Amino acid sequence: MIQFALRRVFGFVGPSSDSPNGPFDNLKLVEVTKELGTAGTRVFILPFASLPFYGTSKSLAAYAMVERAFEKGYLEPDRVVVEPTSGNTGLALAEILNTLGVPFVMVVSRKIAKSFEETLKEKFRAFVLEVEDPTSTEPVMSYIRSCPKGPFVLLVKLPINFCPTDEPTGAIAYSKKLVQESGGRIVMLDQYNNPANPEIHRKVTAHFIHHELKRIGLEGYRINIYLSGGTFGTALGLSQYFANTNLDIRLNVVLPSGDDIFGVVDLRAAKLRTFFKSLEEVNRLNNDRLVRILEMKRPIERISRLWSLNEQVFGKLSSQLTLDVTGGYSSLLALSALLDDLRANPDGAPVNIVLFHDSAARYEAPRSSSPEPDGLVVGLDEATSMIGKGARVVYIDPLPGKIPEELIKEVSDRVARLLGVKPEKFVNISDALVTEEQNLSLREEFTSLFRGDSPVVLVCPHGGSSRVVGAKLRQAGVPNVYSLDQGMDALS
Repeated sequence: MIQFALRRVFGFVGPSSDSPNGPFDNLKLVEVTKELGTAGTRVFILPFASLPFYGTSKSLAAYAMVERAFEKGYLEPDRVVVEPTSGNTGLALAEILNTLGVPFVMVVSRKIAKSFEETLKEKFRAFVLEVEDPTSTEPVMSYIRSCPKGPFVLLVKLPINFCPTDEPTGAIAYSKKLVQESGGRIVMLDQYNNPANPEIHRKVTAHFIHHELKRIGLEGYRINIYLSGGTFGTALGLSQYFANTNLDIRLNVVLPSGDDIFGVVDLRAAKLRTFFKSLEEVNRLNNDRLVRILEMKRPIERISRLWSLNEQVFGKLSSQLTLDVTGGYSSLLALSALLDDLRANPDGAPVNIVLFHDSAARYEAPRSSSPEPDGLVVGLDEATSMIGKGARVVYIDPLPGKIPEELIKEVSDRVARLLGVKPEKFVNISDALVTEEQNLSLREEFTSLFRGDSPVVLVCPHGGSSRVVGAKLRQAGVPNVYSLDQGMDALS
């Protein structure tokens, strides 16, 4: 019965599909060589927007995880599903689980895009619960206890950054805490470790790409595939499939460096992901030739530069094809990496495919960054020299809320060991900047810390938050403030 219900919900997926074209009816490889003007090399987009449940690559993972949970007997009557997510997985799970009558708790950042929250409210009458104390699960437990039997959608917003992370106050840790304290009533599907995630991309996404390459007659060419990394389920599934073929393929996994990008993690966070570690192992077994990891600096600026192309050119193509081929933030970051490669080597791979994990439909146009003040970002050697001459160090933590004592100690010890002085002050981002209608402005009490003539070097985990804060301070007339390039990563 459950499998029948799931097949009706997602009839295009899986080997048992009754579709005459197998699982590929809702996927399409779209050539954009002409639109991009890349003569000499062919470029294709694989948009997931045509899939049911809000059209993202996470629609596949959501379906596969629910099916596996039923097969394993995890979703017994009266069970509640919880999942930490940056949005797309949550939307897909909300509709699948609601269709099947299963209650769902979606744990997110309070910075989640408004369109996601509005969709959940409109489609599923989702209740929004803002949790101020990320160590307490009682508000969520109380809500679940008060609900009558039957499906519901609860959106839990935590005071954290965009992507679910394993910090003590992160969405993943909070979801695990809910499971532990529920007495067996709450289960977590865990897209970050659930083998159903990469498996569905091995069976469907990779198989479809191979199917299309064969159909178009491109199997014998060198092929580059560009995609972003969140859970790394897609990348791992593709690597496992193509490692067992004779195709000349390289997977280019694109990660941001310096800025938070919705749904994508940076390299430091990636290395903590189970699927990323498995991806590295697959690559090692293939002589490090199958997978290439690309870090993209100033990702917001890159996405901003491509947004007009996205809206005008891909938007027009979408109308012609009656298929949404626009890209969300992570998709455009992957496209930016391809364009960089083509500029550096116009005669590169004859065939290039960019995975558009989601569309532009649920995103606002990114705000272009203000021009960065000259000399704001300094390297490790320059920062060390400045500190030796009396410059102070201030640490900027990107997560709102109280900074854990263990983090303060860890940062203090590492900065002192490598820069010769401990940070004078630890400031979380919400105490430095205030957000009003998408505009960032400095808090006056924070600005007062920088009065005086001595230079200040700002340090943060990866160099992004300190750069933003430093630029705002320069604009406010504080001349002697600098941002350490790569932040704490430079001190590892």
